[in-house]
Amino acid sequence: MRSHYYVEFPEVHGKTIRHFRFTNDNDYRCVSIDFKEGSVLAFKLELDITEEAELGVMKNGDLTDIRKLKRLPVKRST
Repeated sequence: MRSHYYVEFPEVHGKTIRHFRFTNDNDYRCVSIDFKEGSVLAFKLELDITEEAELGVMKNGDLTDIRKLKRLPVKRST
């Protein structure tokens, strides 16, 4: 079994997610999670990313029941 490295953020445990967003512009890459009470957890990325999303179930440290998610059209914020 392959080991995984992960980081937990206890500050967001129990919060309800309102919106999940992935931004991949030429000069800005970020994953942000907006919570219902108004806070946001953001991960700014500095690397080249392939835009392919998968959804699965974590079982005993392994991702199973994986399915690729359909890519939606890009929305531009103003």
